[in-house]
Amino acid sequence: MKKTIKYIIIILIIVLILLLIGIQINSTYSYSTGFSGTSISIIYKYFFLYIDDSDIGIVDWAFGVIKKENKKHIFHAFYHHQNDFIINQFPKAYYQIQWGDRKYLIRNDRIVTFCNKINQGYEPRDGMGFFPLLNDIRMPPKAYGEPNIPIEYKKYLLESPLKLVVLSSDSTEVKLSSLKNKEILIGWEFFKSDPFYSCTINRVDSTGIYGIIDTLLSSRMKIGDTLSTELPFEMVSF
Repeated sequence: MKKTIKYIIIILIIVLILLLIGIQINSTYSYSTGFSGTSISIIYKYFFLYIDDSDIGIVDWAFGVIKKENKKHIFHAFYHHQNDFIINQFPKAYYQIQWGDRKYLIRNDRIVTFCNKINQGYEPRDGMGFFPLLNDIRMPPKAYGEPNIPIEYKKYLLESPLKLVVLSSDSTEVKLSSLKNKEILIGWEFFKSDPFYSCTINRVDSTGIYGIIDTLLSSRMKIGDTLSTELPFEMVSF
């Protein structure tokens, strides 16, 4: 409790100093699960305040400078408080992605995950283990058009669902065959319903297309199963 109060006081001091010099918060990106959440406030376009909160109080926070490298925004921390059980590290690299009226802040190593969620047929704020930072936690109106994904990741977005068929498997990998003459990309996720399981492409070479599935669900897989990039059931987004 004393530590939490200490951290809150330090943050308030920083905010007060910024207010005294005329703070200008350009935007705040955040998400919340109801029990925990993360927010990043962009200050004067070049500084940031990162807060990782939970039902027990602030558990992680940082303050630093933003440097732009090509289209990536690199967040370097001047100061970073980090509890022993927190594994967040700085610097972090993010892309600013706009989709209709929505503005996301997506970590550079989660862009493929972001594309997978869109391929699955819904907007990536459903609470299924992926919580992208959004500039309006209340969720702006339904997104329209196409998100401005960095050009090197554009090929991960599909115009229509893609399907694969299970050919064989061993204890670690499943071999798949494409139903269309289309390049299959590492990182794409495929799904099967009744029973449900998922597969992530991890290898594509001259011998075929290979993916991995959760070992707890591997017994559900059968030779001849058809998998799709689209989820086999409707998700509820928030």
